[in-house]
Amino acid sequence: MNAQESASVVESTPSSPIARFLANHPGVAVSALYLVASAIGMLDSWWYYRQFNINIFFYSDLADFLLASFRSPTAWLVVGLTALITALDQLGSRRWGRAGSASRRLRWLGSRRYRQSSAALGILMAVAYIVFYAEKRADWITDGRIGHVVQVSFANTPSSAKTAVLLGSTLNFVFLLDRSERSVAVHPYENVAAIVSSPAGQ
Repeated sequence: MNAQESASVVESTPSSPIARFLANHPGVAVSALYLVASAIGMLDSWWYYRQFNINIFFYSDLADFLLASFRSPTAWLVVGLTALITALDQLGSRRWGRAGSASRRLRWLGSRRYRQSSAALGILMAVAYIVFYAEKRADWITDGRIGHVVQVSFANTPSSAKTAVLLGSTLNFVFLLDRSERSVAVHPYENVAAIVSSPAGQ
């Protein structure tokens, strides 16, 4: 192998240990994406339902959290942007590190400790936004600014329908908010006969 080919191999090899591992084990990336999606859904659901005094872990399976993450595209957007910014920052840091600058500040920007701090900060920012947005959604629903109003009839009383706000659902349960009574009810799906969307404006 000549010098030019060697340089090409070095340049194409990911410099990050995590990137090298994923490049050598691409199947792990799928599992990692599954874990990230589940973590996003878990955090978003936990904080959102917490505002209504519901411990969502009592009513959910892991598949519920995976689905919940895809119901919150804004969270994915923020996580994606944070990951992109962090990755660019990591690349810049490695360039500064290879440059070997005499400046103490630039040496810090090129250090491994800086890259670790940058990654941790990126994760904290994504978590903070998910928590903030989940709490705001709950507040807006409670105040009546947003919310999916439905007519619900139950299996034991199919002739009578109840108006409520659909907070969400898992594979086995549905969560309903009664704004007039300011109460939240959790119903197993087998007890629900039908859920019908109310006309807009009601």
